[in-house]
Amino acid sequence: MAINLTQNITALQKSIETQSIIQAQETKQILTSIKDQKTYQAIIDIRKKRGLSDFYKSHARFKNKKIKDIQDFIKSGIADKMACDVLYVLYLLESLKTGKTIDFDTYETVSEGVVTTKNVKTMISFMNKIIQGFPTISVAEGLVEFTERRRVLTSGTSARPGPYRFSVTPYTREITECLSEYSNITEVALMKPTQWAATNIIMNHELYCVEYGIGPVLYVTSDDDLAGEYMEKRWDTMIVAAGMQDYITPPVQKKANKATGDTRRAKSFKGTFIRAIGARSESKLSSFPVRIIHLDEIDKYPIALAGGGDSSEKAIRRSDSYENLRKIFHTSTPKKKATSRIGPLFRQGDM
Repeated sequence: MAINLTQNITALQKSIETQSIIQAQETKQILTSIKDQKTYQAIIDIRKKRGLSDFYKSHARFKNKKIKDIQDFIKSGIADKMACDVLYVLYLLESLKTGKTIDFDTYETVSEGVVTTKNVKTMISFMNKIIQGFPTISVAEGLVEFTERRRVLTSGTSARPGPYRFSVTPYTREITECLSEYSNITEVALMKPTQWAATNIIMNHELYCVEYGIGPVLYVTSDDDLAGEYMEKRWDTMIVAAGMQDYITPPVQKKANKATGDTRRAKSFKGTFIRAIGARSESKLSSFPVRIIHLDEIDKYPIALAGGGDSSEKAIRRSDSYENLRKIFHTSTPKKKATSRIGPLFRQGDM
C-alpha cells in the first residue's frame, strides 16, 4: 500500500484507508528511481506532474537532517504536505538501505471517507512509529555542558551576571542533566524552596531547545500576565545575551491581525516554536501538540478550570503522541498539603 505524497496528515489518513492504485504506481516510480540512484529525477518528475515545488524544496532542506529534526518538524503543529513528503521519502530511503520490507499498517475503513479525530490521531501515531524505527542520532551535547557554553546571565536578571556556572548552584546539576536529549528520563518533578534557581533550569532547557530545534515547547505559569512578562523580560533577554537572536523567526503579519514568528508570548525557531500561557487558559492548554512541557509553580495553578479538569493534566495530555520523546518538567514551592500538586509528584519519584 502506498501513501500519496501530495496530501496533508488528515488526507493521508484517508489515503491509507482507500488504498488508491494511483498512489501505488507513484510509489513504484519513486522506488525504482531510488534503486537506480535517480532519486532527484523522480522528485523532479513528480514536481512537474503535480506542481509540487514545495516538495522538492523540502526534500533538499531535510535530506541531511537528523531523524529527530524531521519528527519535531512534523509534530510542531505546522505540519503540512511538505513535512509529510519528506517523511515518506526518508522512509523509503531508509527501508532500501537497510533491506527492510516496506510495510504500512492498515486501519479500519471509514464510511464515505470521513476522517474523524480518532483516525487523525492514529495517523500521527503511525507516522511517529515509522520515524522511531530509523536509526536515531541524538544531540550529543548534554544540557549542563550546553548551558555553561551558551548561557549568559545579565545584571538586570541576576545578582551574579556573567557566564552561567553550575559551581554556583551545584545542586541543580543532576536535575538539569535529566533534561538532556540523550537522557531516557521523560518526566521530572522538583519540589523546592523559593529562589532556588528552578526557573533557570527551565530557561536553560528552553535555550537548548532553540539551539537544536527541539519542540514544540509549552511553558505554563499561573496566569497569562506572568507568562507574557516571562517571555518579554526574561526569555528575550536570555536569547539576546546568548547571541541567538538570528535563531528566532521574525514576526509575520497574517489575516485578521494575527501574527506568527516572534510575538509577545510565542517564538518560532527552526521549524518549531515555544509558547507561554497561563494555567487558567483552558482553550490554549488543549489547542496544540507539544513535545516539551515546563510547568512552573504548579501549586499556584487553579484547583479546577472553569470547564472542569486540571490545568496540569490538560497540558500533559498535549504530549501524549510524543511518547518517549517528550520531556515534562514540573516545579513548585509547595503550598497547602491538601491541594498541593508538586507534593504527590515528588513522592512518586525515584530520586
